[in-house]
Amino acid sequence: MEDEDYSGESEFYDWVNDISQPRSYWDELRKQREDEVKMNKDPKKNDMRNMIKKYDIIFS
Repeated sequence: MEDEDYSGESEFYDWVNDISQPRSYWDELRKQREDEVKMNKDPKKNDMRNMIKKYDIIFS
């Protein structure tokens, strides 16, 4: 998909640079999110907490 910048020139959006991070970066983000979900006692998050528990058991 082409995007146009402010000068009117078209360029391709380089989405690869946005996601090109070391695996440790993504693992840390995942861990932070898991910790947030584990601490949240909202019943709406029960499914997510259960999935995290299963993931922890399988990959530990």
